[in-house]
Amino acid sequence: CASLHCKVPEPPNIDLIVINKLTVRNHPDIAGGLRVNAIVYNKASFAQPLPALKLSFMNRKHKVTASRAFQPKEYLHGDAKHLRRVPPETPIHIKLEIASPDVEMASYSMRPLYK
Repeated sequence: CASLHCKVPEPPNIDLIVINKLTVRNHPDIAGGLRVNAIVYNKASFAQPLPALKLSFMNRKHKVTASRAFQPKEYLHGDAKHLRRVPPETPIHIKLEIASPDVEMASYSMRPLYK
């Protein structure tokens, strides 16, 4: 890369991608729909590739009853739609509108994934 004057990006570090302020609420306009909001934040000092985001619902015994991974093209909207990497120390607001799975949902979580 030195002869081509390019820079090899840092390898992604999934431990430095955090998801804050995750909320899942009934959709106000669509019966049987859910509105999911979260903030993805890169704690690294370098930009990282956008991860897939895995949303999971658990029952009262903390067993996963439904889950799905969303790709960046599904969760990026507005000004963030063009992003390919998560800039360092920059919050990215995530909004999803999904059908409510027909399962017990006592709690939920979201985590980043790299293939």
